[in-house]
Amino acid sequence: MTPNLAYRPGASAGTWLPTEDTTRIKNLAAELSGQNVNVRPAYAVEMSGFGRPMWGTGSGFYDRSTGQTVVDPIKGRTHIIAHEIAHSNFPSALAQDVDKKGTFGLSVNPFNRKLAGNWVMHPNLVPRDTGARARYLHESINKPRIVEEAHAQGIANGLLNRLGIKGDDPNPLTYPGEYGIGGKYDSLIWHTQPGGLIDANLPGSWEEWNTQTRSLNPLMRRVYKNAYNKINP
Repeated sequence: MTPNLAYRPGASAGTWLPTEDTTRIKNLAAELSGQNVNVRPAYAVEMSGFGRPMWGTGSGFYDRSTGQTVVDPIKGRTHIIAHEIAHSNFPSALAQDVDKKGTFGLSVNPFNRKLAGNWVMHPNLVPRDTGARARYLHESINKPRIVEEAHAQGIANGLLNRLGIKGDDPNPLTYPGEYGIGGKYDSLIWHTQPGGLIDANLPGSWEEWNTQTRSLNPLMRRVYKNAYNKINP
């Protein structure tokens, strides 16, 4: 099946125009959110968040610093447009909360343990042996991303289905789940070695991880459903 692309080539080389479906998605998102939708095709030299040139990746991102949604114009699909617009115009309640606190995007360097972001408390001050530190790091780093991505998936599929546009994600919780324990984007896995910030060998850490693993799918399903119903009740 031909993918439902977000952009089409313009009259001049290197220019891109939104497809009809992209325009419909933008208009509906603006109407429902009461905000302008600021989306554009990625520039040829623009890099993705993973350090790769964006053209041809099919990816997109929302830049909080500029308020712009950026999507690969070559392979970016309408679902990607809808997903990134969800970040910009329909952020989850948790994302809004951590944004107000200035604590979104926290991280810990896996090599020198240098902290990035506005931490409320240094992880070293949270007890490790009881699993409290594993919980603190999860709540600070992974959970906001999991919730925001599951929420964006619900908004995106809601927009597409409400408009009757093909291309919704049939497995919407796969991507946000990659921010969970052991997932592709789980940055905490680097800190589980003996003597690490978390140390997976400690019974408290294992118990906390088991709790997080059991609650991951129910959490994502709940967030996704609530987001979807905001658009497509």
